[in-house]
Amino acid sequence: MLGVGQAVMYRGPWLEVQDDDGHVYRRGERVAVCAKTFDLMMRAPYQGAFMGLRSVNEPPLARAVTFDCNTSTLRDPKVTKGLAPFDGGQAEASCSAENGCC
Repeated sequence: MLGVGQAVMYRGPWLEVQDDDGHVYRRGERVAVCAKTFDLMMRAPYQGAFMGLRSVNEPPLARAVTFDCNTSTLRDPKVTKGLAPFDGGQAEASCSAENGCC
């Protein structure tokens, strides 16, 4: 999947919810998501349950980087605010054929 530095935040009322792909969204936490998941969460029936958080430095989708959707990662607020660069969502792991994310 492609990522451009977006995140979603589950508003509640439950402590956490899980989608069909196994992603867990805890109430009030910024979860890094790929562009596809972000667009999905901003439409019905999820609209209103999630707050969409775009990065101020969000690149166009044509310049998006590979994003590993299989690992839930909290999005640092600095990325959203443009104070830290977006590195594909996983500062601790790089995407490669060896680790299975590409």
